[in-house]
Amino acid sequence: RKLKEEYNSLQNSQSRTEHSLSLERQNTTVLQQENNRLKEEITRLTQDNTVANEHCKSLQAEMRQLSEKHQQLQSSYESVRQAELDTRKLWNVAKEQQHAAEQRETALQEDIQILKEENAKQEQERKQWCYENDDGEYTFITDPDINQQLTAGFQQLQNDPYTNNPPIVTYTNANCTYTADIRNLQQRNPTTHSVRSLRPPHDLQRYYVPPPLRCRGSIPSFKDALSSTLVAELKNANKDKQSVQGCLSNWAQEYGQATGILSDFYHRCQVGGPGDNEEHVFLSAVVWLYTYDGWVFKAVNQILRVEDCHQIQKLAPYIAALIHAIKKLPSASLCNSTTRKTLFRNMDLKPPDIDKYQVGKAFVWNSFTSTACFPQPINSGFGSTRFEIEVDDCTLKETLFAEAYSAMRGEYEVLVPVGTYFQVVEKGANLIKLKILHCAF
Repeated sequence: RKLKEEYNSLQNSQSRTEHSLSLERQNTTVLQQENNRLKEEITRLTQDNTVANEHCKSLQAEMRQLSEKHQQLQSSYESVRQAELDTRKLWNVAKEQQHAAEQRETALQEDIQILKEENAKQEQERKQWCYENDDGEYTFITDPDINQQLTAGFQQLQNDPYTNNPPIVTYTNANCTYTADIRNLQQRNPTTHSVRSLRPPHDLQRYYVPPPLRCRGSIPSFKDALSSTLVAELKNANKDKQSVQGCLSNWAQEYGQATGILSDFYHRCQVGGPGDNEEHVFLSAVVWLYTYDGWVFKAVNQILRVEDCHQIQKLAPYIAALIHAIKKLPSASLCNSTTRKTLFRNMDLKPPDIDKYQVGKAFVWNSFTSTACFPQPINSGFGSTRFEIEVDDCTLKETLFAEAYSAMRGEYEVLVPVGTYFQVVEKGANLIKLKILHCAF
């Protein structure tokens, strides 16, 4: 019984054990299944993790690309910003330049307008005469008939510059009647006796105001007569071409004077115009050399005024040739009228010198004298005393109208030779009238 009980107990225990084993087996199966499921889940999670890692890497790459793009955009933005600033600066500079250009254009337009006005004024001056108004200013004479009459008077005076009856034009201006003296460039009102200045058109002005003569400031010496020694020296001097050229060359070498002008003189002695003979060519060159603004005329007149015979001997051939040229060369343009003619010469004389010129007094200027065809203003740099020298066709031959031979064209210079005797015929405050008597040569 004990054994049976033990056996039963053992069987029960075995049954329980088997039941426990069965349960264990079931649990093991369940655990295996769960383990398999977990493995599958782990496998799936691993796969998901791999996919997630790849996706993360892709996202990181995209982030890097986006960061690079962001940097590029930031750099582009800075460039655009800088370009905008530069553009604004250039715009401001362009606006300033445009403003400056507009100002320059405005100034240029103003200058063009001023030039147009000046050109119009100059064009008007070239065509119209002017008269002095009450304010001392010049006003244009707009009447074409008056301008034509004044210009015609000028042309008449040019044809006969020595006439003692210069053209007179009568016209009405500002309700007043005036007479215009073309030679003296003055207009006179016979009612009020007022005298005012006229001004010719621009193109004619140079003809009415001859340039000052070179020697106008030099005062010839007043003498009763030339010394017989001086007259004999000049009359006996050789005045041929070789002697003249030799004395000039020696003088230039001895006193260190320029020789370039002498070369021109020598050349002119050889070259003449069609139909000119050798003597005419030579004498024309002698006058040309004297009128040239150089040392020759100064030296000649200086030694003549002091009557230094020793020095005069050195230049006697040239002085004699110049006297001969004045008498020999033609000046027919001044001899085409039978009326008396007048030469003009201004000098600055002191009262003691003026007192020497008494009416009826005969005297001689011991140098060559340059005179003009037209009167020059007094006390205007031309001299305070005017000499008016009356000449007729006979005494006119003792002078030479040097315009055709002069080196200084436009002066209308008339040369009076040394040794010419004058007589005082009238004397005023600033005016001394003379007449030519004869010439010592």
